[in-house]
Amino acid sequence: MQGPGRSSGAPLTSLEEEELRHLAASPNIYETIARSIAPSIFGSSDIKKAIACLLIGGSRKRCVKIQHFHNNDHC
Repeated sequence: MQGPGRSSGAPLTSLEEEELRHLAASPNIYETIARSIAPSIFGSSDIKKAIACLLIGGSRKRCVKIQHFHNNDHC
């Protein structure tokens, strides 16, 4: 897979892609992912949801390297 937002990691098998599409279509995927983070720690659901958003959410950052007085190592 290539293009914006695509990973350069290992390609998914058709079975893995089907499973991901099934999970994405489930109405409670947000809660499922949050509960999957540190399942041995009871509670803290708001924190787990925030971690899920940080791990999965976001947008692709396109940055042109421009030399400044301070280097921007995040680009």
